[in-house]
Amino acid sequence: MLWSKLSSSTVDSFPCPHVALMVLRDDGRVGFPGGGVDPGETVLQGLERELREEIGAPEGLARPRASDMVCITRRRESKCLLHFYAIEVPEQDLRAIERAAVDCRDWGKETFGVLRVPLCTVARPDRPLKKLGLPMFLGNNFAFNSREQLLEGVLARELLTAREVREALLLAEARHGVLQGTAGDCVRAGR
Repeated sequence: MLWSKLSSSTVDSFPCPHVALMVLRDDGRVGFPGGGVDPGETVLQGLERELREEIGAPEGLARPRASDMVCITRRRESKCLLHFYAIEVPEQDLRAIERAAVDCRDWGKETFGVLRVPLCTVARPDRPLKKLGLPMFLGNNFAFNSREQLLEGVLARELLTAREVREALLLAEARHGVLQGTAGDCVRAGR
């Protein structure tokens, strides 16, 4: 997960201090860039390569570090381990990555665009029951456990409080019906 603090971003003209990037995948679901580790690569090198291939992240703009690790999920059906990282990038680098996405190697094959995830919940004064931002985004169709990874990353980096995440989930469920459950158990790094 690439995320950034924003100097001036809004959702329906209300401030939203943080965003994360996700991708629209070739199967129509929302997920994170990633993939397998090639022979001779470390997990971090593989992640950096996948960020270049799937969203066109220019070399050095989204360099993962061991301290960016959030959790590891074991995929039950394949026994594959999914390493999940939350990497902070400066706002100008986030914008450069968004612009580069359309020219990346996997554009139109594995990914069909990057999406900004608004990490906030806002109510419109004229429609106080309509909550925008993260609750609306959580109604998307997510790949595997991407929704859970997103929320784990948000909590791990303290971009929202546990109460704010719980509220967003309840609002999303009220609006969109039952949300898909987790497909794996996320083991938090350093815990």
